[in-house]
Amino acid sequence: MVGAGLVWLILAQEPSVWSVIAVLVFLQFAIEMIIGANYALGQILVTPMALLMSYLAAPGAAGTAMAPERVFDTLVGAGIGIVLAVVSSTLDDRIYLARDHAASKGRDGF
Repeated sequence: MVGAGLVWLILAQEPSVWSVIAVLVFLQFAIEMIIGANYALGQILVTPMALLMSYLAAPGAAGTAMAPERVFDTLVGAGIGIVLAVVSSTLDDRIYLARDHAASKGRDGF
């Protein structure tokens, strides 16, 4: 969601093709430097890179509308994944996870 917001901010400025390419070069460099140390932060930068490449491929069909679509697609995909995980899990799986969660609360203090 953070990455989609970043793309929306960039595309709202109506950048030139060369500006988008420069941002893509920066994002690629930043991803390579960050992803080894912090995978989650690296993934935040992957989303803008993918959407900006899509923007370059079809500038007329894309634009700032891509960001909300990406957020919606992410929410729908996560929801479907959660439902499928619950439906395909067994009662033993749920009991194991509940015990593990309770044990980690005791260890971590949360």
